Amino acid sequence: RHGFDMNSLAVPRKAKELIGAVACLVHKDGHSLTTNVEYNQLDPLLRGTVSPEGDVNDASGWSPYPGNINQLIIKLDSYTTQLKRTGGIISEFVNPKYKDATKTSFKSSTRLECMMQDYPKALPSDAKVGFTAVNQVWASYSPVKNSPADALGKFKEGSPTHSATTGELDMYKCNAMMLSQLAGATLPAPQKATFNGIKCEVYPHVVLSPE
Repeated sequence: RHGFDMNSLAVPRKAKELIGAVACLVHKDGHSLTTNVEYNQLDPLLRGTVSPEGDVNDASGWSPYPGNINQLIIKLDSYTTQLKRTGGIISEFVNPKYKDATKTSFKSSTRLECMMQDYPKALPSDAKVGFTAVNQVWASYSPVKNSPADALGKFKEGSPTHSATTGELDMYKCNAMMLSQLAGATLPAPQKATFNGIKCEVYPHVVLSPE
């Protein structure tokens, strides 16, 4: 429809949630670039430019900058042109993970990364880059990447926990919602429960398996 050279799927994102954000970066000379901005760069970038408060939720309860979930749709003809031009090389990036806000010790080893979501930065200035937002977060994004202790800390901060607990429960929610909204099934209402200190909604344990 829009002829994008690259289209990223995105979801609503809570401010300071540890997920890259899709943003339109505008240079002082007027040229712009729609691309992923890593979560450890977004807040200081905003504070130094358009938002002294940094990354904060707006009236909707979400950050104005949707979360990039790394589901990328790339136009093949412009992609092959880029491969020939660059040999597939993407600029390197470092994302240190610290133990706490003092940033005096690392939580884990820091490494160089080459991120596929940085692909737009290598495209010519006239390339078309955009994103498609999927507003049903429960249907598209629920990573399992935090330990129970870290997940509890995120919960206390009011952030998504991205834990094994919520990952499993979100799968049940997604399946239940699909049966309800797409198939017209009547299911029991979700129940409230607490696991590892995290308050959750527990939908019926629906598991869908292809025959």
